[in-house]
Amino acid sequence: PVPAPISWDGNQMKMTHYWDCSGQGCDALNLQPWDRSRYVSPPEYAPMDPATYGGSLYGEKIWMTGATSDAVSDILGPDANNCGSDNGGGGGCGQCLMVKNHQANNKDWSIVIMRKNRCPPWTNGCGKGEFHMDFAV
Repeated sequence: PVPAPISWDGNQMKMTHYWDCSGQGCDALNLQPWDRSRYVSPPEYAPMDPATYGGSLYGEKIWMTGATSDAVSDILGPDANNCGSDNGGGGGCGQCLMVKNHQANNKDWSIVIMRKNRCPPWTNGCGKGEFHMDFAV
């Protein structure tokens, strides 16, 4: 059975930014045998212009990766598209959100952001039930 969708309007979402040079959590299990020196974020995880890669699908201006709180991961559903896995945060690796910030300089822009990391639940804004997303920039 398909679970009922979780209703939320996104106004509860808090967003910040980060860059994790030591890799993204969704990729950790793919690196076998484990080699810490090879656990890095590839340049393709930096923000990208969809026009460079054939154009946007939904009118978005930027493609990004990021980390989500467990509450957002629950909404995203299971890991997808062979984009890694996260055994600590409930899934959602490879799933995407479309985000638009009405307070941004470019209010009409939207971005598509793919979950590639977990926002640790012991950090500010990422606790149980909190909707939080960190953008990798």
